[in-house]
Amino acid sequence: MGLQAGLCAVVSLVVEPGDTAVAQQTGDVPVLATPRLVRLAEAGFQNAALIPFFPTFITTTVAGNPALLTAALGVVALPELYSPGVQNAVLCNEEIPLIDPARVEQERAQVNPAIAHAYAYPDALTRACPHFGLPAPDPIEGAAVHSDVPTLILAGDYDPNTPAAFGRLAAQTLPNSHYFEFRGFGHVVLFQQDATTGPPCAMQLMAAFLDDPQHAPDGSCVDAIPPPHFIGS
Repeated sequence: MGLQAGLCAVVSLVVEPGDTAVAQQTGDVPVLATPRLVRLAEAGFQNAALIPFFPTFITTTVAGNPALLTAALGVVALPELYSPGVQNAVLCNEEIPLIDPARVEQERAQVNPAIAHAYAYPDALTRACPHFGLPAPDPIEGAAVHSDVPTLILAGDYDPNTPAAFGRLAAQTLPNSHYFEFRGFGHVVLFQQDATTGPPCAMQLMAAFLDDPQHAPDGSCVDAIPPPHFIGS
C-alpha cells in the first residue's frame, strides 16, 4: 500500500463525531483528511525524533496495530511547558490584530483544501482576542526589525510553527546575524538531539555565540546532521 493510500486509511480509522471529512481527488487515489488528524500531524512534525517514523505510523495503523501511533501521539500530547494564557495574550496584542483577512484568503486558496480546512479562519483565538480587552498594537509591531546587534537565528527544517523561511527573512534586516538551519528538525531546536552523545548542536551554537557574539559560531555540527531517514518508506 502506498503512503498516500495508507494515510487515507488512517484518516478513516481516526475520524470521530464532529470531524468533517474533506475529499480531494488526486488521480485514482482519494485524499481524505480531518482537522484533528492534520493538526496531530503538524504537532508530530515539531519533534525531530518522530519525523522519520511517519511512514511506519501510517502502515502499522492501517494494518490494524495502532500501538506505535498511540505512543507517538502520547509524546505530542505531553503538558505544555509554558502558560497558554500568557501566549494568547501576547498573540492577541502583537500578532492577531495585524493579520490581513484578504491576504489570509489568498494564501488559503493556494493550499491543499484538506489542510486549509483544518485551519479555518477566523479561528478560535482570533474570535477570542477582542474579549481580552487589549489596546491596539503599536504599528511598529508589524515592521521588520532593523538592528546591527549580533543575533543568533536557529531554524528547524520541518518546523510548522515558525518555518525556516521566517528565520531567513528576519536575517535580511539583521546584518550581524548568524543563521543556522537544522536539517530534519522541527520546532524548538534547542532541545532536540541530533546525536546519541554530547550536548545538542543548537546548545553548542548558543554557548559559543554567548561567549563571542561578534563572530559566527562554528557550524560544523549543523553541517554534520544527516538528512532524515524515513523508516518504512
